[in-house]
Amino acid sequence: MFIRVLSFIIILSSSSFLWGVTTHIAATVNNKVISVTDLVNRIRMAIISAGAEVSPEVAKSLQGQILNVMIDEALQMQLAQQYEIDIEPAQIDAAVREIENQKGLEAGGMEALLKKHNISLDYLHDHLK
Repeated sequence: MFIRVLSFIIILSSSSFLWGVTTHIAATVNNKVISVTDLVNRIRMAIISAGAEVSPEVAKSLQGQILNVMIDEALQMQLAQQYEIDIEPAQIDAAVREIENQKGLEAGGMEALLKKHNISLDYLHDHLK
C-alpha cells in the first residue's frame, strides 16, 4: 500500500503552544490535516490521563511522540475507510465507560474531567476510534 506522510512541521515550543488558539498544521497525512489545536488537545489529554500537571515543559517533551501516534492513527483510519470498517457510536461509548471504570469515575466523569481542562469529549471519541 502506498501510504506516505506528505509533510511534518515542527511544533511551536513557546508557552502559547498549550494555551493559544491556532489553526496551524502540525502534519498532513495523505491529505488529512492534523492541526496544532488537535495535537495540543491530545497532549493535554495524555497529561491529564497520567494524572500529571499540565505544563509547557511536559507538553514539549511529549509533542513528537504524540504527533507520531496521531499520524499512525490517521493512517489506520484511512485503512479502515478503505476496507469499509466502521466503529459504532455504542462501541465508543462503551470504551469511555471502561475508561471511567478504570479511573474510578462515575458515569459522565470523563466528560466532566475533560471539560474542566477545556477539552471536548469529541477529542476522546476521535482518539478511541
